[in-house]
This record gives sequence, structure tokens and C-alpha cells, in this order.
Amino acid sequence: MYRTQSKTLPKIIKPLMLSINIRLKRRNMNYYLSPINLFLTSILIFCSSVELFSQFEPIMEEKFNSSSNRNEIKNPYHTECIAYRMEKGDTALYRVITSDSIVVFGEPTLFRQRIEQYTVKCNNATGDRINYSQRLTDYVSMESRGSVMDVKNTEHPWSSVWVEVEIDTMGNRYTASISDSSKPRQAPGGGFQPLLFPTLDFSCRYIGEKWTFKNSVVVPENGYPSPKWDEHIFYAMMPPLDTLGVTTQKLELNKTALCYLDVELDKSSSMNVVNSKNSFGFLYFSKDIPMPLLQKTTSENKMKIYGISKDPRITHHFIDTKIILEKYVDSDNKIIYEHTP
Repeated sequence: MYRTQSKTLPKIIKPLMLSINIRLKRRNMNYYLSPINLFLTSILIFCSSVELFSQFEPIMEEKFNSSSNRNEIKNPYHTECIAYRMEKGDTALYRVITSDSIVVFGEPTLFRQRIEQYTVKCNNATGDRINYSQRLTDYVSMESRGSVMDVKNTEHPWSSVWVEVEIDTMGNRYTASISDSSKPRQAPGGGFQPLLFPTLDFSCRYIGEKWTFKNSVVVPENGYPSPKWDEHIFYAMMPPLDTLGVTTQKLELNKTALCYLDVELDKSSSMNVVNSKNSFGFLYFSKDIPMPLLQKTTSENKMKIYGISKDPRITHHFIDTKIILEKYVDSDNKIIYEHTP
């Protein structure tokens, strides 16, 4: 509890106090307050409040500016640091399990279950920069639409493409290239599927802290030509959690974005996609393993596709995804982490 020093009230309050006349009849407990006395009483209360606040203010300012009340809390129990880190020659294998619902107005809804594997290889790591290559190395899906049920696919055109990306430890992208740009193609979940390594925009935060930021990013991992996302991201640092057999740091992720994709179909026609994206999910990191162990994300994509027909084609794509780190191997082929279901 804060204490204030006893001070003499301003001189103007004394005559106000003397002028207040409150009469109490003890016999019938009736109170009499004249209008003038009520007015003067109100002024007294206001002046007292101002005097009291003026004594609180420096104490509160000192309390707010103390290190225990700023974001830079030094108690390690309350502060967690998260970053992407790889060493040259390291390899990560991610398993992606996804349920898709694609609604094209006027057509039967497409339902799809798919399982993919992505291989991520670190080409170089210098300072806070990581250069890695990513490729879809395994794919299987089961699709149903209308009366056509359970169609199995084991091949995808995106599996033949290596994407090279340079990021920093916060996931900010700097350069990117693709091994085959001879024709347009997209990742299995399209140009707006969740990223393996979303932008973090922070280093250390205390548990319970929430923050937002804006970000514009080109996403070569999701297709060629590369989609562009203008994101508004909300993060919350959650308490540590035991999952997948290890203690992890949990991070809540909310994202809204306007996304754009322009595809040249041939020399005389093109397709333009404008997408409103909303997603919610969680990221799980471990201090012993430099990359995310698990990501759970649910996203909704409301797309308008121009160029295919006279009017925009309205499409909704709902994606529920779980991204699991299956194995992490260093440059000496030593297994650093392996997920056991």
C-alpha cells in the first residue's frame, strides 16, 4: 500500500471547511444539507483529491519506471527467448498433416486430407542470417467432391522444386530463389498455406506479454510466382508446456493479411487473386532444439479470382494444419532430435 506524507491542505480549503454547516438531529437521525453546503462540500472533495493525486504521482512514476515493471524483466522464470537457429549442414524434416475444405460458389465443395514431408537444409549460417533450401519430398492426399469420393494422389508438381530462402533469427526474409521457374505452380495448400517459419519480430518477451506488428512478405515457399502477404500479426507469450516428450515454450499466433497473387496463364491472359486471410494457432519451441517443434494453425482464406471469367470467382479455402518436426540432424549426421509418436 502506498503512503502519502501528511501535508497541510491548501489555504483555500480551510474557509470552505469552516463554512460547511451539517446539522445532525440525533433524535430522529435526519440530516440537513443546504444547497450551499453541498456545493462547498463538492469543492472540498475535489481539492482534496487533487492534493492526494499530486502526492501519488511521483511514487507511481518511480514504480512504473522500475525494471520489474518494464518488458525487460530480468527474472529468467518470467522471460523467454525464442529464435530460429541452424548451423551449416543441418537438416530438418517436417511432417505436415492438413485438412482442406475448398468452397467455390456454384460448385460442390472439395474435401481433402493430405500428408506431406518437407526437407529443410541449411546451406550457410553467418551471424543472425540463415540460408536454407526447402523442398516437398513426400506427398499423399485423399480428395472427395460431390459424388466422387476418396480419390488418392501421391504426386504433386511442387515436389520437384527447391526453394532457397535467406532469413534472420526472427524469420525476416531477405533473398529467395527457386530451382525451376519455367512454369507457374503452387504448393499443395496453395499460395496462402501456413509457413514453416513465420516471422517472429522479437527476441525475448515475458510470459503473458502480448504485442502486434505489421509485416509485408513475399512467400516463395508457397509457389511460383510468389504470393505477397501484407500481414498484421498478434502474438502472446504463453507459459511453458510439456508436449511431444519435451518442455516447450508456447506462443499464441493470430494473423490477418491481405494477400496477392498474379499468374500469367499465357501470352494473352493472366489470373489475379486477392485474398483476405485470417488465422489462429500456436507455435511450440524448445531451448534444446533450434527450430519449432510443433505448429497448429487454423486459417480461413476468402479469395476473389479475376481473369478466369467475366465476373470475379469467389472461393473460400479453410485449412487446418499441424506441422511436426520429425527429425533434426546436424552436419555430422548426428540425430539431435527425433519425434516418436
